[in-house]
Amino acid sequence: MGGGYKRMSFQERLVIEKLYKNNMNLSEMNALAGILNRNRVTVYREIMKNTNNGMELYDARKAQKRFLEEQNKRVQIKKEKRNKNVQRVEELLVLSPTIKQKEIAEIIGCSRSTVANYMKQIRLKEEEEKA
Repeated sequence: MGGGYKRMSFQERLVIEKLYKNNMNLSEMNALAGILNRNRVTVYREIMKNTNNGMELYDARKAQKRFLEEQNKRVQIKKEKRNKNVQRVEELLVLSPTIKQKEIAEIIGCSRSTVANYMKQIRLKEEEEKA
């Protein structure tokens, strides 16, 4: 079976930039994928995503910049969700100080250990505010 997903590196993108040409045929795509030790579908998607479906030249720097921007957006969304959940935990604790972590987890839709981490964040924030 597969060895797991690994993001494409900037160096791999530079190789694609150097070897890619418009209207690349299947055997050329397979050869490029072999050089990168990647599945040809992975290489194809990378090229299509960053060449306006093959209508532009592939630019490794633009592709890397786009990847980093998308990654930053994902990180920001994750932080916002975490902050919202921490706020919900705080609200639940104010409404019902004796509520159990497991009950909170069921309400907000996460694991008990995640709730424990949120509660730890809340305590640390309270300690910082006191200091």
